[in-house]
Amino acid sequence: MMLRSILLFVSLCFALPAQIASDIRIGSWNIEFLGADPKYRRDTPPRSADDLIAIGKKVKDLGVVVLGVQEICGEGPLKAVAAAAGPTWRAVLGTTGQWSDNKTQQGVGFVYDSSVVDLVYAEELLEFPSELDGVSVFHRKPVTACFRHLKTRCDFRVVIVHLKAGRKARDLQKRKAEATHLRKWIDKLLEDPREDRDIVIMGDFNSTYGDDPVKMLESGGLMEYLDHQRPAPTIMHFDTPIDQFCVNKAFREVQRNSFLSHHVADPKGRVQWRKTYSDHFPVTLRMTPLVDDDPESTFHRGSPD
Repeated sequence: MMLRSILLFVSLCFALPAQIASDIRIGSWNIEFLGADPKYRRDTPPRSADDLIAIGKKVKDLGVVVLGVQEICGEGPLKAVAAAAGPTWRAVLGTTGQWSDNKTQQGVGFVYDSSVVDLVYAEELLEFPSELDGVSVFHRKPVTACFRHLKTRCDFRVVIVHLKAGRKARDLQKRKAEATHLRKWIDKLLEDPREDRDIVIMGDFNSTYGDDPVKMLESGGLMEYLDHQRPAPTIMHFDTPIDQFCVNKAFREVQRNSFLSHHVADPKGRVQWRKTYSDHFPVTLRMTPLVDDDPESTFHRGSPD
């Protein structure tokens, strides 16, 4: 389902009694111009219908119940991936990230298993600025969504991002501005004592530990980046992990030692991986759903200003 307006509300399907459940995984994956027309993206391996099915099966194999995605070129390919993951899987895609050719999109969104989690609401953060400090930012507006675990009623917010790419000074300035604005948005949300503290920002940060986005998002002491369970790359071109999770310190259901990159180490295997999947590897974390420990909390909709 495409996020064509600022807000998307989804009513709760039904209620289940609270109970302790097994661990669940959530994750993020940049799927490298999924669905792009090869005529406009000659440097990206084209994907066939069989490849979309293989990607969907890989999503299922990851064991995730929510997967944030980046570089999605239209609603159709993402729906095909969700369908291949299984009949209970659903897809939501933002509207931004259009390229100047008007044929290519680098959209962000997510797929999720509706048999495990209920989508409470989703929102594309269209109010985020397109210019800060004289530089263009947020070409790909973040998408946020709130989920409720059906068995335990544990609920949480995810924010899916794809920050500016590149290593030039201008790119670094843009990423710093994006991360600073994102942290201020989180700070504003959490000024309300009723706001649910279970928040994770995940996606392609195009930066790693020690870079400005980490410094900006961790400043103030509310958020923290997760360390890798086993240090590993998240993209095939270099070893620096750029796909990350940044979680609120109060989000106690997240297992801090569970960050895993599902990478391919063998160079030949990487070539084959990219032909079907992406130049990025999926990353996941583990959560232990508990009986909702903050049942009075709320999830803000729209700008908190």
